[in-house]
Amino acid sequence: MIRKMIRYVRNVFLAYKDALSNRQCCELLLPDVSDTLDSKALYKYYWFADIDVFNSLIVNTNRGGYVYKPKFAVLRAKYDYKTYFTQCIKSPERALIRKAIKNGYSVKEIAYDSYLLEIKEINTSKDMRNGCEMSDDYKYPKKRDCVVKPINSNIYTYGCFDAGGKLVAYYMFEKITNFYHTVKGIGHRDHLKNGIMNYLFAYSVGQLSEKQECDYIVYGMITPHGEGLDRFKRQAGCQIRNLMILGNNEQFKTLKYFKRTYRLHGDSGLNFVSDYC
Repeated sequence: MIRKMIRYVRNVFLAYKDALSNRQCCELLLPDVSDTLDSKALYKYYWFADIDVFNSLIVNTNRGGYVYKPKFAVLRAKYDYKTYFTQCIKSPERALIRKAIKNGYSVKEIAYDSYLLEIKEINTSKDMRNGCEMSDDYKYPKKRDCVVKPINSNIYTYGCFDAGGKLVAYYMFEKITNFYHTVKGIGHRDHLKNGIMNYLFAYSVGQLSEKQECDYIVYGMITPHGEGLDRFKRQAGCQIRNLMILGNNEQFKTLKYFKRTYRLHGDSGLNFVSDYC
């Protein structure tokens, strides 16, 4: 018990130190509060509820609630494709992008709902991803744009195509407030060795940065020494950061209300709309 208390006090001290220096965190804004508690109006709160903010160690500062754990992969949304290629990644990753281009792969923005058969094939080309079995949301993908975009139109999907014009990888990003949430990013197992994910991510960063809508791209949680997807995120130029959640008392109350009222599961954004909207 004493050791647990010492660890907790130490974590609080470190959290205050990081929060006040703002060197190891990125500032994410809570959504505006609607006049009503309508589920559609509360939609963007799903991301903050899904990362389970209130079960992490939160240090309150005069700027907002600083979430000390867990750590997230974060990239500034300020790089065009050329700058990202030359400044954010190292030569092995640049070589993979060149390899993809040399082998005839191409990238562009796509309409997610138009490629469901290819997306299912991509999703199920591996039984396990990052140590986990693929969930039903991935095994049986549903139309998403026509369901979610009426509530949040700022969802962007980018695809990578092989030399024959077949979709072999995709990334989906959603603007929440001042950041893009990386909803999905998956490549077909038969093409991964050709650098398709490196190429597609680089293209996506450039396209999102060009919109000048957000400060950050948040690519989920990360461990400093993890392998697989964690290593890809680090090699893709993402920095490991804690979160500073900024909002007023009313916004935090709304987030608590959201947590009490709604149950999130699987593809959280899509399922929230399907279940409650």
